[in-house]
Amino acid sequence: MAVGFVVGIWLARYLGPDQFGLWSYALAIAAIAGTMGRFGLDGLLTRTFSLGAAPRGATLGAAVLLRVFGTFGLCLMAAALFGYLDGDRTILILLVFLLPAAVVRAPESIEFLHIVDGRGRRILLARSGPLLLGAAIKIALILAEAPLAYFAAASLVEAAALAACFAVSLRGAGAGPLTLDWSVVRRLLVDALPLALSAAAVMIYMRIDTVMLGAMAPADEVGIYAVAVRLAEASYFVPLAIVQATTPSLVRAKQQGPDHYHLRLRQLLQALVLYSYAVGAVVFVIADPLVTLLFGEAYAEAGFVLALYIWSTVFVVLGSASSAYLINEGQTWVLPTRTAVGALINVALNLVLIPRYGAVGATIATLAAYAFAAVLLHAVFNATTRGLLADQGRALLLLDVRQILPGRPAPTNPPVVG
Repeated sequence: MAVGFVVGIWLARYLGPDQFGLWSYALAIAAIAGTMGRFGLDGLLTRTFSLGAAPRGATLGAAVLLRVFGTFGLCLMAAALFGYLDGDRTILILLVFLLPAAVVRAPESIEFLHIVDGRGRRILLARSGPLLLGAAIKIALILAEAPLAYFAAASLVEAAALAACFAVSLRGAGAGPLTLDWSVVRRLLVDALPLALSAAAVMIYMRIDTVMLGAMAPADEVGIYAVAVRLAEASYFVPLAIVQATTPSLVRAKQQGPDHYHLRLRQLLQALVLYSYAVGAVVFVIADPLVTLLFGEAYAEAGFVLALYIWSTVFVVLGSASSAYLINEGQTWVLPTRTAVGALINVALNLVLIPRYGAVGATIATLAAYAFAAVLLHAVFNATTRGLLADQGRALLLLDVRQILPGRPAPTNPPVVG
């Protein structure tokens, strides 16, 4: 990940704000289509494998099939829609490579079997090889002063290598052969539909700012914004990995009783908020010199955007942890509702703020949408979500810090959840 981050910085410096803006615009379009095509299966697969609710080979086969067809269909729609609305030749050339890359990554679903079984080494090996390969190709292209389209082709090669490595990682994993059981496909599709809508809304309100900025502002403004987003989103990796790694234990904690379950949830939320506050405070102070040091004077305006955008980490990690909790509680319908509302807020605020404030306006819109969708909207659904909101509020106010310290007992009167 460090190598990929460094290569990303090098690429941004090589391309400059204008070309990097076009690159980021195309990546955002491909990311929306690719993530929507995942059908929100990530959390569902973790829960299914943790509980042993279906044969593993059949579940994996169904997940890969759904991702292939879902992503392929959405990529075709994205290409057709963009060609009709915009038709910029450079962006279309980039999408010719970036959209198929999203389809090729379908075997990535195998990762969630390894997460449940605690096989972190297999995930590391499956991801590191393709990442290093992609980085090496991009470095070679930078040194050769290659045009922008070649970097999109490199992303397709990296995606193919990732798919192959995850397929190989299944050997000896105890999953059995991947099989196609249509009853499992139908059941997984029905269970995943609310999550698919949620994932679609999540990607829209996480990436629509870049797309709308690309459509409404000069390319260099998109490049400046993309640099700030890239740096801020680097802070997501650790807490999101923690959420993925602890979700199976949270599922099992529910079977040990409500007190233990609720304690584990509070500990997770508080640890994530502490991390986010620490990262936010440090980056807020050093944002300007950090951007100039890493990306050069051409991106100096991104420092202020980064100082604002870094606080999105707080709401992103709370949203991820709450998603795992709501899936475990069988409240999957809440996810598409809250994220659809967040997406609408983001789009509406972008329409108002981007013409006036450019990248800063897009940042403000994104922060407001994240806060509302990940936290505040829980007040309006039911007792389960209101209990979750209370726990999130306690974490934001640092009221549960004592519970994550070694040797601290569980709370004597935890609130009733559900």
